[in-house]
Amino acid sequence: MSGRLSCRMTGRLSTTTANGIATDTPGKVAFVREHLLSAIQRKEYAQGHRIPTENRLATQLGISRNTVREAVASLVQEGVLSRRQGSGTYVLRTLTSAQRKDRLAEMKVVRIGLVLPVQGAFAPMNSYLRRLIEGLTHAEQDAPAVEVRFLSPDAAYRGPSGVHFLDAIQQRTIDILLMTVFEVNSAELDEAIASGIPVIFAGLASPRPGIAFVRSNLAAGVTKLANHLYDIGCKRIGLLMNTRGGVNSAAYLSGMVAAMARRGLDLDLSCIAYLERDRERIEDALKSLLDQGADAIVCYDDDVAVNVLCLLKQWKVDVPGKVAVAGANNTAASDGTEFIPLTTLNVHIEEMGRAVRDMAFDAISRGSMLPRTLDFELELIVRDSAPIPTTT
Repeated sequence: MSGRLSCRMTGRLSTTTANGIATDTPGKVAFVREHLLSAIQRKEYAQGHRIPTENRLATQLGISRNTVREAVASLVQEGVLSRRQGSGTYVLRTLTSAQRKDRLAEMKVVRIGLVLPVQGAFAPMNSYLRRLIEGLTHAEQDAPAVEVRFLSPDAAYRGPSGVHFLDAIQQRTIDILLMTVFEVNSAELDEAIASGIPVIFAGLASPRPGIAFVRSNLAAGVTKLANHLYDIGCKRIGLLMNTRGGVNSAAYLSGMVAAMARRGLDLDLSCIAYLERDRERIEDALKSLLDQGADAIVCYDDDVAVNVLCLLKQWKVDVPGKVAVAGANNTAASDGTEFIPLTTLNVHIEEMGRAVRDMAFDAISRGSMLPRTLDFELELIVRDSAPIPTTT
Protein backbone atom coordinates (compact mmCIF):
# COMPACT_ATOMS: atom_id res chain seq x y z
CA MET A 1 0.00 0.00 0.00
CA SER A 2 2.75 2.45 0.87
CA GLY A 3 4.24 2.29 -2.64
CA ARG A 4 0.92 3.26 -4.15
CA LEU A 5 0.69 6.24 -1.80
CA SER A 6 4.08 7.74 -2.60
CA CYS A 7 3.67 7.17 -6.33
CA ARG A 8 0.28 8.84 -6.62
CA MET A 9 1.25 12.03 -4.81
CA THR A 10 4.52 12.76 -6.62
CA GLY A 11 5.05 16.51 -6.97
CA ARG A 12 2.62 17.60 -4.28
CA LEU A 13 3.46 15.36 -1.36
CA SER A 14 6.18 15.65 1.25
CA THR A 15 6.80 13.73 4.42
CA THR A 16 7.55 15.70 7.56
CA THR A 17 7.74 15.26 11.27
CA ALA A 18 4.79 16.35 13.41
CA ASN A 19 6.57 19.71 13.76
CA GLY A 20 6.62 20.14 9.97
CA ILE A 21 10.41 19.63 9.51
CA ALA A 22 11.43 17.60 6.45
CA THR A 23 13.19 14.41 7.49
CA ASP A 24 13.89 10.78 6.62
CA THR A 25 12.80 9.84 10.15
CA PRO A 26 9.53 8.11 9.05
CA GLY A 27 11.62 5.26 7.58
CA LYS A 28 13.55 4.93 10.81
CA VAL A 29 10.35 5.17 12.85
CA ALA A 30 8.88 2.34 10.76
CA PHE A 31 12.05 0.28 11.44
CA VAL A 32 11.71 0.77 15.21
CA ARG A 33 8.01 -0.05 15.08
CA GLU A 34 8.61 -3.28 13.17
CA HIS A 35 11.41 -4.22 15.60
CA LEU A 36 9.04 -3.80 18.55
CA LEU A 37 6.11 -5.53 16.84
CA SER A 38 8.32 -8.47 15.86
CA ALA A 39 9.66 -8.74 19.42
CA ILE A 40 6.10 -8.71 20.75
CA GLN A 41 5.08 -11.36 18.20
CA ARG A 42 8.01 -13.56 19.32
CA LYS A 43 6.86 -12.94 22.92
CA GLU A 44 10.23 -11.44 23.74
CA TYR A 45 8.03 -8.73 25.23
CA ALA A 46 4.91 -10.60 26.35
CA GLN A 47 1.50 -9.07 26.93
CA GLY A 48 1.55 -7.17 30.22
CA HIS A 49 5.35 -7.00 30.33
CA ARG A 50 7.44 -3.83 30.27
CA ILE A 51 9.56 -3.02 27.22
CA PRO A 52 13.07 -1.50 27.52
CA THR A 53 13.44 2.23 28.13
CA GLU A 54 13.70 4.61 25.16
CA ASN A 55 17.37 5.23 26.00
CA ARG A 56 18.15 1.52 25.98
CA LEU A 57 16.28 0.89 22.73
CA ALA A 58 18.06 3.84 21.11
CA THR A 59 21.42 2.39 22.12
CA GLN A 60 20.50 -1.13 21.00
CA LEU A 61 19.26 -0.01 17.58
CA GLY A 62 21.76 2.79 16.98
CA ILE A 63 18.92 5.28 16.45
CA SER A 64 18.20 8.61 18.15
CA ARG A 65 16.03 8.65 21.24
CA ASN A 66 13.59 11.06 19.53
CA THR A 67 13.00 8.50 16.75
CA VAL A 68 12.42 5.73 19.32
CA ARG A 69 10.06 8.01 21.24
CA GLU A 70 8.04 8.70 18.07
CA ALA A 71 7.79 4.98 17.27
CA VAL A 72 6.74 4.09 20.82
CA ALA A 73 4.20 6.95 20.85
CA SER A 74 2.61 5.63 17.66
CA LEU A 75 2.22 2.16 19.17
CA VAL A 76 0.74 3.70 22.32
CA GLN A 77 -1.69 5.61 20.10
CA GLU A 78 -2.76 2.38 18.44
CA GLY A 79 -3.26 0.54 21.71
CA VAL A 80 -0.37 -1.92 21.28
CA LEU A 81 1.62 -0.34 24.13
CA SER A 82 0.54 1.51 27.26
CA ARG A 83 2.53 4.05 29.28
CA ARG A 84 2.29 3.98 33.07
CA GLN A 85 3.36 7.11 34.87
CA GLY A 86 6.59 6.52 36.80
CA SER A 87 6.69 2.84 35.85
CA GLY A 88 7.44 2.50 32.13
CA THR A 89 5.82 1.30 28.90
CA TYR A 90 4.02 -2.06 28.79
CA VAL A 91 2.64 -4.37 26.11
CA LEU A 92 -1.12 -3.92 26.06
CA ARG A 93 -2.08 -6.26 23.19
CA THR A 94 -0.47 -8.40 20.51
CA LEU A 95 -1.11 -8.97 16.82
CA THR A 96 0.77 -11.55 14.76
CA SER A 97 2.50 -10.62 11.52
CA ALA A 98 0.20 -12.89 9.51
CA GLN A 99 -2.87 -11.33 11.12
CA ARG A 100 -1.58 -7.86 10.29
CA LYS A 101 -0.86 -8.69 6.65
CA ASP A 102 -4.03 -10.67 5.97
CA ARG A 103 -6.55 -8.41 7.65
CA LEU A 104 -6.95 -5.90 4.78
CA ALA A 105 -7.07 -8.68 2.16
CA GLU A 106 -9.98 -10.28 4.02
CA MET A 107 -11.99 -7.06 4.34
CA LYS A 108 -14.67 -6.23 1.79
CA VAL A 109 -15.42 -2.83 3.32
CA VAL A 110 -13.35 -0.39 5.36
CA ARG A 111 -15.56 1.75 7.58
CA ILE A 112 -14.30 5.30 8.08
CA GLY A 113 -15.90 7.38 10.82
CA LEU A 114 -15.80 11.01 9.68
CA VAL A 115 -16.04 13.47 12.60
CA LEU A 116 -17.68 16.73 11.52
CA PRO A 117 -18.27 20.05 13.30
CA VAL A 118 -21.86 20.17 14.50
CA GLN A 119 -24.14 22.87 15.87
CA GLY A 120 -27.36 21.29 17.03
CA ALA A 121 -27.64 19.00 14.00
CA PHE A 122 -25.50 17.76 11.15
CA ALA A 123 -25.06 20.57 8.67
CA PRO A 124 -25.97 20.10 5.00
CA MET A 125 -23.15 18.58 2.97
CA ASN A 126 -21.10 21.37 1.41
CA SER A 127 -18.89 21.12 -1.67
CA TYR A 128 -15.69 20.60 0.37
CA LEU A 129 -17.23 17.64 2.18
CA ARG A 130 -18.64 16.14 -1.02
CA ARG A 131 -15.22 16.19 -2.67
CA LEU A 132 -13.47 14.80 0.41
CA ILE A 133 -15.90 11.86 0.46
CA GLU A 134 -15.41 11.32 -3.29
CA GLY A 135 -11.71 10.93 -2.58
CA LEU A 136 -12.26 8.62 0.38
CA THR A 137 -14.62 6.34 -1.55
CA HIS A 138 -12.72 6.40 -4.86
CA ALA A 139 -12.58 2.79 -6.12
CA GLU A 140 -9.16 1.14 -5.96
CA GLN A 141 -8.46 -2.10 -7.83
CA ASP A 142 -8.01 -5.14 -5.56
CA ALA A 143 -8.81 -3.06 -2.47
CA PRO A 144 -11.86 -2.97 -0.18
CA ALA A 145 -14.66 -0.50 -0.72
CA VAL A 146 -14.93 2.42 1.72
CA GLU A 147 -18.03 3.35 3.69
CA VAL A 148 -18.16 6.75 5.36
CA ARG A 149 -20.16 7.26 8.54
CA PHE A 150 -20.80 10.78 9.87
CA LEU A 151 -19.92 11.17 13.54
CA SER A 152 -20.13 14.03 16.03
CA PRO A 153 -17.78 15.44 18.71
CA ASP A 154 -20.80 16.90 20.54
CA ALA A 155 -21.63 15.32 23.91
CA ALA A 156 -25.33 15.71 23.05
CA TYR A 157 -24.90 12.87 20.55
CA ARG A 158 -23.69 10.31 23.10
CA GLY A 159 -26.01 7.33 23.48
CA PRO A 160 -27.23 4.03 22.03
CA SER A 161 -27.37 5.42 18.48
CA GLY A 162 -23.58 5.64 18.50
CA VAL A 163 -23.44 8.94 16.57
CA HIS A 164 -20.72 10.33 18.86
CA PHE A 165 -17.24 9.18 17.77
CA LEU A 166 -16.53 7.51 21.14
CA ASP A 167 -19.73 5.47 20.84
CA ALA A 168 -18.66 4.30 17.38
CA ILE A 169 -15.25 3.31 18.75
CA GLN A 170 -16.66 1.47 21.76
CA GLN A 171 -19.20 -0.38 19.62
CA ARG A 172 -16.52 -1.11 16.98
CA THR A 173 -18.75 0.14 14.16
CA ILE A 174 -15.77 1.85 12.46
CA ASP A 175 -12.27 0.73 11.41
CA ILE A 176 -10.68 4.19 11.07
CA LEU A 177 -11.44 7.51 12.77
CA LEU A 178 -11.01 10.57 10.53
CA MET A 179 -11.13 13.90 12.40
CA THR A 180 -11.89 17.17 10.64
CA VAL A 181 -12.60 18.92 13.96
CA PHE A 182 -9.66 20.35 15.87
CA GLU A 183 -11.42 21.87 18.88
CA VAL A 184 -12.12 18.41 20.29
CA ASN A 185 -12.19 17.45 23.98
CA SER A 186 -8.63 16.47 24.89
CA ALA A 187 -9.65 13.61 27.21
CA GLU A 188 -11.99 12.19 24.55
CA LEU A 189 -9.22 12.39 21.96
CA ASP A 190 -6.91 10.53 24.36
CA GLU A 191 -9.57 7.84 24.76
CA ALA A 192 -9.94 7.51 20.98
CA ILE A 193 -6.18 7.19 20.52
CA ALA A 194 -5.88 4.62 23.31
CA SER A 195 -8.65 2.50 21.75
CA GLY A 196 -6.33 0.98 19.14
CA ILE A 197 -8.46 2.23 16.21
CA PRO A 198 -6.18 4.28 13.91
CA VAL A 199 -6.82 8.04 14.10
CA ILE A 200 -6.16 10.39 11.16
CA PHE A 201 -6.60 14.16 11.06
CA ALA A 202 -7.34 16.05 7.84
CA GLY A 203 -7.39 19.81 7.31
CA LEU A 204 -5.20 22.73 8.26
CA ALA A 205 -3.82 21.90 11.69
CA SER A 206 -3.34 18.98 14.05
CA PRO A 207 -4.21 19.31 17.76
CA ARG A 208 -1.02 17.54 18.84
CA PRO A 209 2.19 16.00 17.48
CA GLY A 210 2.62 12.32 16.74
CA ILE A 211 -0.71 11.83 14.92
CA ALA A 212 -1.22 10.88 11.27
CA PHE A 213 -2.19 14.10 9.52
CA VAL A 214 -3.12 15.11 5.95
CA ARG A 215 -2.69 18.87 5.68
CA SER A 216 -3.44 21.53 3.07
CA ASN A 217 -1.01 24.45 3.25
CA LEU A 218 -3.68 27.14 3.03
CA ALA A 219 -1.52 30.01 4.31
CA ALA A 220 1.00 29.55 1.47
CA GLY A 221 -1.86 29.38 -1.03
CA VAL A 222 -3.40 32.62 0.27
CA THR A 223 0.00 34.33 -0.03
CA LYS A 224 0.09 33.21 -3.68
CA LEU A 225 -3.43 34.54 -4.25
CA ALA A 226 -2.76 37.89 -2.54
CA ASN A 227 0.43 38.39 -4.55
CA HIS A 228 -1.59 37.82 -7.73
CA LEU A 229 -4.23 40.36 -6.69
CA TYR A 230 -1.58 42.99 -5.96
CA ASP A 231 0.07 42.22 -9.32
CA ILE A 232 -3.18 42.98 -11.22
CA GLY A 233 -3.43 46.35 -9.47
CA CYS A 234 -5.61 45.71 -6.41
CA LYS A 235 -4.62 48.00 -3.56
CA ARG A 236 -7.02 47.02 -0.76
CA ILE A 237 -7.93 43.35 -0.32
CA GLY A 238 -10.99 42.52 1.77
CA LEU A 239 -11.34 39.13 3.45
CA LEU A 240 -14.76 37.49 3.81
CA MET A 241 -14.20 34.79 6.43
CA ASN A 242 -16.37 32.20 8.14
CA THR A 243 -15.55 32.40 11.87
CA ARG A 244 -13.44 34.74 13.94
CA GLY A 245 -10.56 32.86 15.55
CA GLY A 246 -11.05 29.66 13.53
CA VAL A 247 -8.14 27.67 12.08
CA ASN A 248 -9.23 28.57 8.53
CA SER A 249 -9.34 32.30 9.26
CA ALA A 250 -5.95 32.16 10.98
CA ALA A 251 -4.44 30.60 7.85
CA TYR A 252 -5.91 33.37 5.67
CA LEU A 253 -4.56 36.07 7.97
CA SER A 254 -1.13 34.44 8.03
CA GLY A 255 -1.05 34.24 4.24
CA MET A 256 -2.16 37.85 3.84
CA VAL A 257 0.43 39.12 6.33
CA ALA A 258 3.20 37.33 4.40
CA ALA A 259 2.10 38.88 1.09
CA MET A 260 1.71 42.36 2.57
CA ALA A 261 5.06 42.24 4.35
CA ARG A 262 6.79 42.01 0.97
CA ARG A 263 5.22 45.37 0.10
CA GLY A 264 5.78 47.05 3.46
CA LEU A 265 2.06 46.97 4.25
CA ASP A 266 0.26 46.26 7.52
CA LEU A 267 -2.89 44.17 7.83
CA ASP A 268 -5.97 46.36 8.27
CA LEU A 269 -8.45 44.52 10.49
CA SER A 270 -11.26 46.83 9.34
CA CYS A 271 -11.10 45.11 5.94
CA ILE A 272 -12.05 41.70 7.34
CA ALA A 273 -15.68 40.55 7.73
CA TYR A 274 -16.88 37.37 9.48
CA LEU A 275 -20.07 35.46 8.75
CA GLU A 276 -19.92 33.42 11.99
CA ARG A 277 -21.35 30.42 10.08
CA ASP A 278 -24.42 32.44 8.98
CA ARG A 279 -24.45 32.79 5.20
CA GLU A 280 -27.47 35.07 5.45
CA ARG A 281 -24.95 37.71 6.51
CA ILE A 282 -23.07 37.70 3.19
CA GLU A 283 -24.83 40.78 1.83
CA ASP A 284 -24.15 42.92 4.91
CA ALA A 285 -20.56 41.66 5.16
CA LEU A 286 -19.91 42.46 1.50
CA LYS A 287 -21.36 45.97 1.88
CA SER A 288 -19.10 46.62 4.87
CA LEU A 289 -16.00 45.59 2.90
CA LEU A 290 -16.96 47.78 -0.05
CA ASP A 291 -17.58 50.69 2.36
CA GLN A 292 -14.01 50.17 3.59
CA GLY A 293 -12.78 50.67 0.03
CA ALA A 294 -11.99 47.04 -0.81
CA ASP A 295 -11.18 46.56 -4.49
CA ALA A 296 -10.75 42.80 -4.11
CA ILE A 297 -12.87 40.33 -2.12
CA VAL A 298 -11.22 37.06 -1.05
CA CYS A 299 -13.78 34.52 0.20
CA TYR A 300 -13.07 31.46 2.32
CA ASP A 301 -14.76 29.17 -0.20
CA ASP A 302 -16.21 29.21 -3.70
CA ASP A 303 -19.82 28.91 -2.54
CA VAL A 304 -19.54 32.27 -0.75
CA ALA A 305 -17.61 33.79 -3.67
CA VAL A 306 -20.39 32.87 -6.10
CA ASN A 307 -22.91 34.63 -3.83
CA VAL A 308 -20.62 37.67 -3.82
CA LEU A 309 -20.43 37.67 -7.62
CA CYS A 310 -24.22 37.48 -7.88
CA LEU A 311 -24.68 40.37 -5.45
CA LEU A 312 -22.13 42.54 -7.28
CA LYS A 313 -23.94 41.79 -10.54
CA GLN A 314 -27.25 42.88 -8.96
CA TRP A 315 -25.62 46.08 -7.72
CA LYS A 316 -24.11 46.68 -11.18
CA VAL A 317 -20.57 46.64 -9.79
CA ASP A 318 -18.12 45.73 -12.56
CA VAL A 319 -16.12 42.55 -11.93
CA PRO A 320 -13.15 42.63 -12.23
CA GLY A 321 -12.98 46.26 -13.39
CA LYS A 322 -14.19 47.71 -10.08
CA VAL A 323 -13.78 44.75 -7.72
CA ALA A 324 -11.87 41.49 -8.18
CA VAL A 325 -13.27 38.34 -6.52
CA ALA A 326 -11.59 35.08 -5.50
CA GLY A 327 -12.64 31.93 -3.66
CA ALA A 328 -11.18 28.61 -2.54
CA ASN A 329 -11.70 24.87 -3.11
CA ASN A 330 -12.33 25.18 -6.88
CA THR A 331 -15.91 23.98 -6.56
CA ALA A 332 -17.76 26.76 -8.44
CA ALA A 333 -18.66 25.45 -11.88
CA SER A 334 -22.08 26.99 -12.41
CA ASP A 335 -24.74 29.11 -10.75
CA GLY A 336 -27.38 26.96 -12.47
CA THR A 337 -27.49 28.96 -15.69
CA GLU A 338 -23.93 29.84 -16.70
CA PHE A 339 -20.29 29.07 -16.03
CA ILE A 340 -18.76 31.05 -13.16
CA PRO A 341 -15.24 32.19 -14.21
CA LEU A 342 -13.98 32.42 -10.62
CA THR A 343 -10.34 32.79 -9.64
CA THR A 344 -9.80 30.29 -6.86
CA LEU A 345 -7.40 28.18 -4.83
CA ASN A 346 -7.58 24.48 -5.69
CA VAL A 347 -7.14 22.54 -2.44
CA HIS A 348 -6.90 19.11 -4.16
CA ILE A 349 -9.59 17.87 -1.79
CA GLU A 350 -10.22 14.59 -3.63
CA GLU A 351 -6.52 13.78 -3.56
CA MET A 352 -6.43 14.51 0.17
CA GLY A 353 -9.33 12.07 0.57
CA ARG A 354 -7.48 9.42 -1.44
CA ALA A 355 -4.36 9.99 0.68
CA VAL A 356 -6.42 9.43 3.83
CA ARG A 357 -7.90 6.27 2.33
CA ASP A 358 -4.45 4.94 1.46
CA MET A 359 -3.13 5.77 4.94
CA ALA A 360 -6.12 3.87 6.37
CA PHE A 361 -5.45 0.84 4.15
CA ASP A 362 -1.77 0.92 5.08
CA ALA A 363 -2.60 1.11 8.80
CA ILE A 364 -4.97 -1.86 8.58
CA SER A 365 -2.47 -3.89 6.55
CA ARG A 366 0.45 -3.30 8.92
CA GLY A 367 -1.72 -3.29 12.06
CA SER A 368 -0.55 0.18 13.05
CA MET A 369 -0.65 3.81 11.97
CA LEU A 370 2.57 5.67 11.23
CA PRO A 371 2.50 9.17 12.79
CA ARG A 372 3.35 11.09 9.64
CA THR A 373 2.24 14.32 7.99
CA LEU A 374 1.35 14.63 4.30
CA ASP A 375 1.45 18.20 2.94
CA PHE A 376 -0.59 19.35 -0.07
CA GLU A 377 0.28 22.65 -1.75
CA LEU A 378 -2.63 24.71 -3.08
CA GLU A 379 -2.82 25.59 -6.78
CA LEU A 380 -3.83 29.11 -7.82
CA ILE A 381 -6.34 28.94 -10.70
CA VAL A 382 -6.71 32.32 -12.40
CA ARG A 383 -9.98 33.08 -14.18
CA ASP A 384 -11.87 36.19 -15.26
CA SER A 385 -13.01 37.35 -11.79
CA ALA A 386 -9.35 38.24 -11.06
CA PRO A 387 -7.58 37.85 -14.41
CA ILE A 388 -3.97 37.49 -15.47
CA PRO A 389 -2.23 40.92 -15.53
CA THR A 390 -2.25 42.57 -18.95
CA THR A 391 1.09 43.57 -20.44
CA THR A 392 1.66 46.78 -22.36
